[in-house]
Amino acid sequence: MELLNGKVEDLQAVGFTALWLPPASKAAEAQSMGYDPYDFYDLGDFSQKGGTKTWFGNKSELMNLIAAAHSAGMHVYADMVINHNSGGDATEVNPIDGKTRWTKFAPASGIFPATGSAFTHLPTRL
Repeated sequence: MELLNGKVEDLQAVGFTALWLPPASKAAEAQSMGYDPYDFYDLGDFSQKGGTKTWFGNKSELMNLIAAAHSAGMHVYADMVINHNSGGDATEVNPIDGKTRWTKFAPASGIFPATGSAFTHLPTRL
């Protein structure tokens, strides 16, 4: 994000009106491009999954980029994959198929801890 921040004026000058940013939250690995989200509330400020910053930086760098884009009259769009979750911290047995799955999540942000019940729903009647 920091590198792109220095290019905002150049992009605006050649006609760009918006930036479409990749997922900014912590992924299953620190070196991931973000399309395997782990902690949606960690924008590169918690040491987890092999590093503190995300592939693209941290929250401060992201906010600076957004501010620079807005100052240049540009829109900013966030690309998110909110129906995915990856990099579970532990396994559990899935109650539907009986197989072991990586469904326990204990993110450092503490905002969205999850277990298998967050990923499965058994109907009360068929």
